[in-house]
Amino acid sequence: MNKNNFLKTKAIAFFLLTLCLISQAGADLIFSYPKIANRETSKIEVGSSPQITIKYENRTSSSIFITSAAFHLIYDSSIIDQIINIKNENPANLQEKENDISTAGEIHYKLEISSSNPNPLKVPAGKTVDLATITFHVNQGLSPRWVFLLRWSGVIPSEVYYKTVNVTGSLVSPVAIYLEPSMPPSFSGLNRAVSANALGVQNPGNTVILEWIAAGTAAWDRTKYYNNKLSYRILRDTDSGFRSPSELPITEPTHNPEDDPMLRAPFTGNIAGKDYVYEDKDLDDGTTYYYKIVALDDTSPNPNLQERTTVLEVTPLDLTPPGEVKNLTVVAGDNRLTLRWENPNDNDLGGVVIVRNTGRPVGAGNLGSASAAPPYAHGPEWNMGDTPFGPENGTIVFISPQESDPSAVPTEFEDLEVENGVIYYYKVFTYDRAEEAGPRQMGRNYSKGVSISKAPGIPPRPISNFTATRGLTPGEVIFSWDNSPDEFCDGVMIRYTTDERLKFSALRDERSGNLVGFFPITSGPGMPESVTLSLPSGWTYYFKAFAYNRTGLTPEDPDFIARASFSAGQMAAVNLPAEEAEILFTYTYEFQPGINYFAIPFPAERVVDELGRALDISTWEKLIDVLNSQARAQTGENAIRTLGRWNALEQKAEGIVEIDYTKVGPERFTCTPGTSSNTPVIQGEPYVISVSKPFTFTLRAIIPRTR
Repeated sequence: MNKNNFLKTKAIAFFLLTLCLISQAGADLIFSYPKIANRETSKIEVGSSPQITIKYENRTSSSIFITSAAFHLIYDSSIIDQIINIKNENPANLQEKENDISTAGEIHYKLEISSSNPNPLKVPAGKTVDLATITFHVNQGLSPRWVFLLRWSGVIPSEVYYKTVNVTGSLVSPVAIYLEPSMPPSFSGLNRAVSANALGVQNPGNTVILEWIAAGTAAWDRTKYYNNKLSYRILRDTDSGFRSPSELPITEPTHNPEDDPMLRAPFTGNIAGKDYVYEDKDLDDGTTYYYKIVALDDTSPNPNLQERTTVLEVTPLDLTPPGEVKNLTVVAGDNRLTLRWENPNDNDLGGVVIVRNTGRPVGAGNLGSASAAPPYAHGPEWNMGDTPFGPENGTIVFISPQESDPSAVPTEFEDLEVENGVIYYYKVFTYDRAEEAGPRQMGRNYSKGVSISKAPGIPPRPISNFTATRGLTPGEVIFSWDNSPDEFCDGVMIRYTTDERLKFSALRDERSGNLVGFFPITSGPGMPESVTLSLPSGWTYYFKAFAYNRTGLTPEDPDFIARASFSAGQMAAVNLPAEEAEILFTYTYEFQPGINYFAIPFPAERVVDELGRALDISTWEKLIDVLNSQARAQTGENAIRTLGRWNALEQKAEGIVEIDYTKVGPERFTCTPGTSSNTPVIQGEPYVISVSKPFTFTLRAIIPRTR
C-alpha cells in the first residue's frame, strides 16, 4: 500500500469513528410540543387540529449531513381520529419517498436525497432542524385527561442516515399532553356600533359600521385558526329584547375534521384590508337596530360559540352631503350666463341648487342637513326665489328635481335673467336623495357650495371701413364707418394718441390712449355712420374705434368701460396742420370827455389781453367792464356813463344803456326798451359812448392763419 492510499484509509476510518460516536451520544430525534395557531402548548382542546413537528437536534461540535430519514410512529386512534397531512420541511434537500397513513394508529414516512440533484441537509453544530410536521385532529368527544399523542414505533425503528451511516442518535420520548374539554372562546363582543356618517364614510346612508376587538387586545382560544384569529357571526334585530335576531350573511369556514386548518379562512369582517369591521348596508335610516357578535373557534366538527356577548344599539343616519361639483365654469353671452360643471361621483346624489347674488358674493352658510336627533327628518326643501341667507345675500334661481339616478342630475344651467355688464355671483350646492320608500334614505344634506362669478355680455363684431378725414375748417375731423352687424352693439368708442412711435402700444385696448368720445348708433347694424368733431390743430392723430355692447349703463357712468364688452379696435389716422397765431390788429381809441364813436373790427371771441389771454367782451355788460378796467388803470375811476348803438343812417343813438355806479350787479344798468346789458357785441357794429374822463382804449386780437 502506498503512502497516499494509507492516509485516505486512515481518514475514512476516523470519519466513521466520528459518526459512530455521534450516533451513540451526539444527536437526537425529538417531538415538538403540539402547536395551535403556531404557538406551542402542553394543553390541547378536544376537537382541535394541532401540529407536531419531528426535529433533529445536533448536540455535537461538528456539522452533520442527512441524506435520508424514516419515521415510524404509532398513536391511539380513539384520541387522534384523523391524520390530516404530513409536511416535508426541507423539500430543497430531501424528497418524500413514503407517506403511509392508511392504517389507523400508524404513520410510516420516509425522506431521501434526490439521486439526480444530491444536496444533503446540513445540520450545523449545536443546531436543531425541523424534518417533518404532522397535522392531525383530536377526537372532540373525549373527556379531559393526560395523553401521549404520537410515539415512536417499537416494532420498526425510526432512523436518520448520512449515506449508509446511521446518524440517528437517541429517540427522545414525547411529553404528555393534557386534553381540555371543548369550550367557547374568550370574547366579550362588540366594541362599537355606529352610523357610518359618524366615521366620515362617503355615501353612508342606510349603513351601520360594527367594530370589535379594540386595538391592542385580542380574543383568545386554544383552537384558533392557524392565522391566529377566531371566526365570527353577526346577529341583528330591531327588538331591544333581541328575541328574534336574524343572522347577517358571512363567509362561514368549514369545520370538517379532515380539512387542513391552514386552508380554513375565518370570517373577520366584510371590508377589504380590515379585520373586525363589518359594514351593514340597505338599512332604514332613522330605525334603531340591535347587534350582537358571536365568536367561533376552530374545533370540529362542532365549533364552540361564545354567545354571551354585548348587544349594542345604533340608528343609521345619513348626515353627510354629496361631494362638491367640480370644474365649475361660466360662459358669458348677450344678456345670458351659462354655468357648467361635473357632478360628484356619489351614488346618492339627488340634485343641485344654485343661489345667485349681485353686488357681493353669496352669503356664507349651509342650506341644511337631515336631523341628527329624533324625530329624524330630512333637510329643508327649498323653493325658487327663496333667500336662505337673507334678502341681500342671494336668491335661489335654480333647483333641479330630485333624481333617483345620479347620472340624470343636470350639469348645466343657463341664466337668462341677467343684464350685460352686471357682475353676478353664484354658488352651486349639491344635495343627496331623500326617500321614504324602503330602505328609507335620510337626505337633502347640502354641500358647502362652490362659488363663481362673471358679468354677462360679449363683444360685438368690429366696425368696418373706419376713416378719419380733415374737414374744411381748422381742427375739424370727420369720422365715418360702417356699424357692427350685431344687433346688440350699442355704439362706438374712439380713442387717440399723437405719439407716432407708440401708436400701437398706446392704443392696445379700450382703456389705453386718450378718449375722443362715445357715439351711439343712429343708423342701425351694419349701416354707415359718421360724426364731425373739432380737435386742436398741429398734430397727427392716430385713432382706434371700438364697438361696444348694450348694457344697463350709459357712457357717463364711471363703471361703463369696466362693465361693457368691446370689440377689437379699428385704426385710422389724420393730420391737422398747425395754425400760425399772431397779433394781426391792435385797436386804439382816444376817448375824450363827452360823446365818442367806435366799432369792434374783429370777432369778439378773438380778443385777448396784453398777456395773450382771452378777454371776454361778448356782451355790452362785459364790454363796459373792459372799458372801465382800462379807464381805472389810467384815471383811477370808472369813466363810462352810457353805451349805445349808433344809427349812422339816421345819425342817432339807439338802445342806450346808462350806468349807475351806486349800485352793483344788473341793478346798475338802466336800459331803453328793446335793449339789455346782455345785448351781444357784434363785429363791425358802430357804438356811441359817453365818458367822464379822457383815457385810451386798446384792444388786441389774435387772428389765426393756416400754413
